[in-house]
Order: sequence, then structure tokens, then C-alpha cells
Amino acid sequence: SVIQPGNIDYAKNQMSSLLNKDDSLRIRKLTGLKNTLFKLPQEKFYAPIIGVGLGSYSSRAAMITSGEYLRHHPSFIPIIPSKETKKFILPLWNRELLKNKWNHGVSNQPFSSWQSIYGEVGFIGLIIFLFVFFNNIKVFSFLLNNCKDKYICSIASGMLFFTIYLFFLLFMDNWLEYPRLMIPYWLITGLLLKEMASVKKKKNEKI
Repeated sequence: SVIQPGNIDYAKNQMSSLLNKDDSLRIRKLTGLKNTLFKLPQEKFYAPIIGVGLGSYSSRAAMITSGEYLRHHPSFIPIIPSKETKKFILPLWNRELLKNKWNHGVSNQPFSSWQSIYGEVGFIGLIIFLFVFFNNIKVFSFLLNNCKDKYICSIASGMLFFTIYLFFLLFMDNWLEYPRLMIPYWLITGLLLKEMASVKKKKNEKI
């Protein structure tokens, strides 16, 4: 249930964080976004255009190699956080900070997939990803309108709604780098792309 003492206490804590005058105690997802949009370009002038490099800012890969993300960091994974990760992300998300139970949760994660894409590959990478993203929506919509196989139509419908949901989900966390979510997504998308090509071929043969 949403109405539980723990959830109510968490909500109260988030409200007090929002009202706190100390910037470091505000909701850290917003602070992370602010750092990305305004402070990162001061550090690297080219960051808004091409980013600071894959795995070098706030992506899940960057967080894992920071040594502050995994509960039990494997010895075979080197701890090599980038200068930008250390300066703008780790002060907002580290083991010492997370000892306080109120510092966990989505609102306090100074990272998300959209932020990570922009921070690591810049506006150019963001545009490319958005093109792929909306092309997927176009593919699923095409199959919904043109495919006669009810099974394929059902899959396309589910993928269309999930893709729209995913667009908003990527503001919450680095979901783009979770294999259990994205591998099935891209495999199904690939199969539907093949199906779309087949449908288009049949339509052209009838002309």
C-alpha cells in the first residue's frame, strides 16, 4: 500500500529537502541535472555538443567503475571514475551518503538515461538516439495499421505503449543499460523491423 508510515515519512523528508536552503541537501536528481546542464559545460566547453565520452559521466557504466554504485564491488572491475564523475556526480551519490536511509530512492539518484546520454555523447548523440527512439514508434504504428496477423498486431501494440512508457522511464534511472529490460526490447524490435519489411514487400508486389 502507498499509505504506509515508511512512505509517509519518506515523502515528508523529500518535502523538507526541497525547502532546505542548503543546495547539497535538496533532491539530488535535480542537482545532478543542474550540474549537467550548467556546470559541466564550464568544465568542458564541448560537452553540450559531443559530451565527455562514453562511460565517463553518469551512465551505469560510469557509476559502476566509480566504485560507489554496486553494493559489493567485484575486485576484477577497476575503480577508475572520470574527473567529471568525481566532481559532479559522486558528491551526490556515494557510500557514506547512502548510510542515511533517506538518501536512497529515485528522487535522490543524480543520474538518468537521458542525462547520461546528453552528458556522455552530447546533443548530437541525444538527437541520434531520439531519431532511433521515434523511428521505433513509427515501426510499431505501421504494423498496427498494416499487419493482418493478429499476433503480430498484439506484439506491435504492446511495444508501442511500452516505448512511450520507456520514454518517461528513462528520466528516472539509467534503465537503458539494464540488460534484462533492454535486450528483450531490442530483440523484439528487430523482429518487428523484419516483419515491417515483409509487409511492405507484399504491398509492393500487389501494386
